[in-house]
Amino acid sequence: MATYIPISEGYTCLVTVLDEYSRYPVHHELIQTMTADDMQRALSRALSKAGLFEVDEEKRAALVSDNCTHLATKSFQRFLNTWKIEHRRIACDTLNPTAR
Repeated sequence: MATYIPISEGYTCLVTVLDEYSRYPVHHELIQTMTADDMQRALSRALSKAGLFEVDEEKRAALVSDNCTHLATKSFQRFLNTWKIEHRRIACDTLNPTAR
């Protein structure tokens, strides 16, 4: 989940990685850009905090996201494939339970 926050120099982005089941925020950080590298770094930190790099491949968590362009890049997909993380893309309004 990413939220743009206006600041005097333009904007910054709050990236939050949530546990899909509990909606618990596993990791969050402020970033200046929304690139695939930024998202990979944020997801790596979340996976590390949750101990998911050490989990067997068949028990790894899936990434559930909308169709953001920075999450569809070849470099980000290679990162997911390297760590055997399934990427499930869903409609934007599905991520927001209040949008229904």
